[in-house]
Amino acid sequence: MEIKSKPHLKLTPQGWHAKVNHSFFGVQSQANALGETPSKAMKNLNEFLIKLKG
Repeated sequence: MEIKSKPHLKLTPQGWHAKVNHSFFGVQSQANALGETPSKAMKNLNEFLIKLKG
């Protein structure tokens, strides 16, 4: 897996939304995560990417 962009944070009605573009087995994709605070959203995004990477 290769990260293609810097993570972006945005405040939405559901909370903080973190997203990053990445390539997984040559396929372009986007990972997203929500959190109550910016740091929680980034932590959730990192945890998801670690699980995805295996």
